[in-house]
Amino acid sequence: MNALRAVCVGGGLGAPTVMAGLRRHTDQITGLIAVTDSGRSTGKVRIALDVPAPGDIRSALTVLAEGDPALIKLFSHRFETEKSEELNGMAFGNLFLAALTQQEGSFLRAVEEASRLLRIRGRVIPVTLYNTHLCAKLADGSVVEEEVNVRAIGKAPIERIYLKDDDVHATDGSVGAIEQADLITIGPGSLFTTVCACLLVPEIARAIANAKGRVVYVANTTRQPGQTDGYVWCGTTPSAASRTSIRPTKSSRRSRAWVFGRCSRRSSTNGPDRGTSGRRRTRSDTTPRESRMRS
Repeated sequence: MNALRAVCVGGGLGAPTVMAGLRRHTDQITGLIAVTDSGRSTGKVRIALDVPAPGDIRSALTVLAEGDPALIKLFSHRFETEKSEELNGMAFGNLFLAALTQQEGSFLRAVEEASRLLRIRGRVIPVTLYNTHLCAKLADGSVVEEEVNVRAIGKAPIERIYLKDDDVHATDGSVGAIEQADLITIGPGSLFTTVCACLLVPEIARAIANAKGRVVYVANTTRQPGQTDGYVWCGTTPSAASRTSIRPTKSSRRSRAWVFGRCSRRSSTNGPDRGTSGRRRTRSDTTPRESRMRS
């Protein structure tokens, strides 16, 4: 009997928690992890070393790790010092991944090398290798950039989200993992800044919408200030459904997918690694329906 092939989409503590639970049932686990975080030590590393966000990748790696316990513990260690504001709170694993990226010349190869050193059971793949940022248009018409500001409390409700860079592509191997999976989990975690951030990569959203395996959305148990204030399950409140534009649909293959509405995105003239916001895309040049989302 073939082992269950599972793909867990998300980041933060949500996807790693699901991955940890699945370890009891299968070794064939692939974590497709968000790389748009910009807070705490992750944000510092991104600014200083120009790499995709390593924090959620670090968490996923340690969950699947079966190597030296001292190395696994060290990977999660955060420095404590009053003498350096930049170093205080910095996760060693984030610096380790950034150093490997410089040494290997690729963030993906850095993740693969860290996976080997930690002897992880399964795979961890960044959803994209582009060092891009999450942006949001708010209900009052203002725009905020970077994940830490998108999730900030006390702002107007999120109207829609998009990536700062245009033409962001999925990491090699991520779409294939989804296509071959028997089970695909989405979440739990911050709805806009973690879960939906992964689905803003068009190839990821399209692959999930067309997946042969069963797709399961793992919802949060409570609202999150700054993101889902006032939200309830869309099946009970029509207004919430219209705000999130998320609805479950059944495909002919008996899989279950969550379809998201449109999300226009800004183009970039500076390539995938830096990217400055450019013109607003029109309806005629937006991405296919299944790869767009709107709040």
